[in-house]
Amino acid sequence: MVSLKCVPYLEQSPFGSSKKGHPFFTLRSCPQKNTEPVLRKKKERFELAIRGSNLGLWDWNLETNDIYLSPRWKNMLGYQDDEVANHLDEWCPFVHPDDFTQMWATIEAYLDKCILHYESIYRVCHKDGTYRWMVARAAALWDNNEQPYRMVGIYIDITDSKRIEPALQENEALLSAIFEVTKIGLCVTDEKGRFVRVNPSYCQLHGYTATELMGQHLTTVWPPDTHESSIKLHQALFDDDPTV
Repeated sequence: MVSLKCVPYLEQSPFGSSKKGHPFFTLRSCPQKNTEPVLRKKKERFELAIRGSNLGLWDWNLETNDIYLSPRWKNMLGYQDDEVANHLDEWCPFVHPDDFTQMWATIEAYLDKCILHYESIYRVCHKDGTYRWMVARAAALWDNNEQPYRMVGIYIDITDSKRIEPALQENEALLSAIFEVTKIGLCVTDEKGRFVRVNPSYCQLHGYTATELMGQHLTTVWPPDTHESSIKLHQALFDDDPTV
């Protein structure tokens, strides 16, 4: 006997991009004596995949508050597998005090079905006393009474990305200031050629205000006889055509 299951999933990056899909799994019933080696192999394959992906895995029993923390989860925080007990009371103190309220409120909102997907970013204490920035993503299981009974998730360490954020913000602020004060007319358009940003010099050059140009096509400021060639050039630039 064969059954087919379709499970929706959503992959989402710390920067907001997402990809939705529906993986299919085919399950074949077998005599009990044949299932154990198969299940063992699948478990080993799953554990290798988790280990290779550098993700920390956690599996929370909402009824007992027992929580499985994978060896990799503990290693990410500088601990050996036997140094941290698998219980919620052991896990909670790792979260930074300033982040705990927000983290817990997000969990409750997800379990109350106020939000569709669980994702939270917060700091977790390393064994050496420093804090690591983590992205936590998870999905829950509900029983027939629509009560959640299990929540399984992963940790992704984004500490390095967080460390360079101030420098990136400073560079962005500097570039924005240069954009505004330069005597060169500069504009930014979307892929369809519509203005999304113009500097004062660009407005002065073409005799429009920024408000008048926002959302308009860039042909607004071009001579009519150049429209066709200029549109082709703009599209080639967006297509990253090396011949341009």
